[in-house]
Amino acid sequence: MKCKTQLCTMVVLTTLLANSGLAFASPPPVTEDNIIAAEVCNNLIHEHHMPYKDLHISTCDDVVCISGEIKTELEMQEIIDIAQNSDKRIKFIDAHDLHVEKSHNHVKDLITERRIKNRILQAKAAGQVDVHDDILLECKNGYVHVAGHVATADDMARVIDIISEQKGIKEIDNHMHV
Repeated sequence: MKCKTQLCTMVVLTTLLANSGLAFASPPPVTEDNIIAAEVCNNLIHEHHMPYKDLHISTCDDVVCISGEIKTELEMQEIIDIAQNSDKRIKFIDAHDLHVEKSHNHVKDLITERRIKNRILQAKAAGQVDVHDDILLECKNGYVHVAGHVATADDMARVIDIISEQKGIKEIDNHMHV
């Protein structure tokens, strides 16, 4: 069995070139594994996990291997879920080479996360924001990953404002949906 690790962009470009009819050196054949990898990459791009993240996707015998560096465990779970739901042929997601950044101060991150969650709940109770119960967030080293559902785009903006008002927040990765 011969399996090659390919970056998503290479898989997509190879597929496009193979189907373009242009005269190039022979690209690798379009295989079921390449198609699955392209579908996973496309879904991760659509959900803003690529190309912004250091992710690499490869497939072999309907097993998707994901490697790279990300910032939160919540983000890892989202990436695995997106990959798993990309194609019915996927048998398994291998994410043992997908590494999550370590916290510099775990207690501080937990306190920041709790403060933000409390402010969102207070705003919800005051009728200032309509968030669903599935809002999830994780803080790590000034980075906040937020996901879930809100009623409107204004509610999403309000949640982002609440997060950004918290001292020490450097970056917000928004994966909320209306």
